Amino acid sequence: VHIQHEINIYGSLLSVIMFPLLLLILRLKKIKVVVTVHALPALNQINKEFIHNFQSESKIKPGMLKFLFFLYYKLISIIANKIIVHTNLIADIYKKDYKANKNKINIIPIGCHDLTDYNPDFKPYFLYMGYLVNRKGLQMVIDGFADFIKTNPNNPFELKIAGSAIKGQEFAKNKILEVINFYSQDIKNKIHTLGFINQEQVDQYYKSAYAVVIPSKINIAASGPLSWAFSYGKCILASDIGNLQHDIKHNHDGLLIQNNYKNWSNAFKQVASDFELVQKLQKNASIKAKQRNWINVAKMHDQIYQS
Repeated sequence: VHIQHEINIYGSLLSVIMFPLLLLILRLKKIKVVVTVHALPALNQINKEFIHNFQSESKIKPGMLKFLFFLYYKLISIIANKIIVHTNLIADIYKKDYKANKNKINIIPIGCHDLTDYNPDFKPYFLYMGYLVNRKGLQMVIDGFADFIKTNPNNPFELKIAGSAIKGQEFAKNKILEVINFYSQDIKNKIHTLGFINQEQVDQYYKSAYAVVIPSKINIAASGPLSWAFSYGKCILASDIGNLQHDIKHNHDGLLIQNNYKNWSNAFKQVASDFELVQKLQKNASIKAKQRNWINVAKMHDQIYQS
């Protein structure tokens, strides 16, 4: 049995608590278990700011949460036969902070779709696709985009924001909308919140985007939207932190940006005025997508199953 696990998305607190028991029941029934751990914070990341980014108000103390995280993921590493993570960083954290058996840890990147042969229809907009949550740092992107528009008022670029809130974190979406509404009408007219979009819309927005933005303040997982951006051979602008640093080679298949609004503003200006750079990043993103296509990723999984 292969279980995909992410603590912040799949199910209620009860299902989180019961998850190790599920693994144990499977093992007691002599079923071999593979677990993909999509997200894993370093223990030194777990502080008051970390907690606040997931819950606006919480009485749990960072020390207690560290202990619970350690116990939880340690149990998973003990019970599972094999563990899959998506980046070298997560593998290192699991082995060093959570004392997982290094022989159980396997690194397989998120697969990329074979979409690099389509004919792009570039339109002047930057695309964000993902959850509207605090840890993404979308406010920085909005402030950076607004600054870019103020200093380049006649440019045609827009910012399109696709995605919805996670249950229990709706407060973050409200904050993002407040940031947008703070600006004058001429800037607000260039920022479009699309809400949840279906698969057909995902394809269309990615195909037409001039560039994809992937901000992050707290990065504890590999990025699904990044794998889509690679799949479409897109120019990628991403925060220079965590797993994004490991998945993107700066100025080769993406641009890594230090987290403040002015750096984001400068990045928007740079790619808007340098299409040669955009084409270079697109070309190398497409090469990485072919290396990570789902056939290769499936073969990596099969090797683990066979072992």
